[in-house]
Amino acid sequence: MSEQTARHYVVTLRAFGAWLAGGDDRRLVSSPFGTLSPITVTENRHARRELAAEELPRLLSTTLASGTTFRKLGGRERCVLYATACGTGFRAAGLAALTPECFDLSSGGPKVVLTVRSDKAKRGKKNHPIPIDLAESLGSFLPGRPAGVPVWPGTWAKHGNAAEMLRIDLESAGIPYVVEGPEGPEHADFHALRHSYITALGRSGVDLQVQQELAGHRSSKTTERYSHVRKAHLVAAVDRLPSIFPARTGEGTACQPEAG
Repeated sequence: MSEQTARHYVVTLRAFGAWLAGGDDRRLVSSPFGTLSPITVTENRHARRELAAEELPRLLSTTLASGTTFRKLGGRERCVLYATACGTGFRAAGLAALTPECFDLSSGGPKVVLTVRSDKAKRGKKNHPIPIDLAESLGSFLPGRPAGVPVWPGTWAKHGNAAEMLRIDLESAGIPYVVEGPEGPEHADFHALRHSYITALGRSGVDLQVQQELAGHRSSKTTERYSHVRKAHLVAAVDRLPSIFPARTGEGTACQPEAG
């Protein structure tokens, strides 16, 4: 268990204990969790990176051609799984719970439905739109899949197996698992596919509020942590600014006198 997770449990238990022992209708004489000491988080978060636009097609094509099976998922199953993760931003547990009935691939607006039970945010059933190219891929993949059975069955989404699975396919595709980021090493584990989705939204010009809604985050601050901004994109953004200088009539440059 990470320090961050342990701290969350301790804070929650202490608050619950205070509620049990507080107020006029106190249920206990004292809190059973009052002696739990607060936990100070000293470990660094497992920093993740997004997969670059040129890396994702290579990952998918390499995985599709793979002859290996991981936790009962063959190359094609893993390929469509990665594509769905990058096209929805769903977490591994949510993807593992999807059945064929969750998908509506009609041309009027393809979508996938994530139930409350499968959504970490627990904010109600989520009707999530999906890109047309992903819908086309799913349209040829889902037929014949048994109803009521997870599209990607097995234990691949548990105990870090998803990260191990993706790391194997990244290595086969010649894509680094770890790269050096602005603040240290950044990893491309399975959750990095969610980072890739949200980052792609931002770089496509989708505003932060819409990104937050699609990601299912309660706070835009959380969404900002998922959307990676790199130096090259800052430079490209500045290059798109309109010129503020008047048109030049001679050989002189802006803010410089013309020759002669």
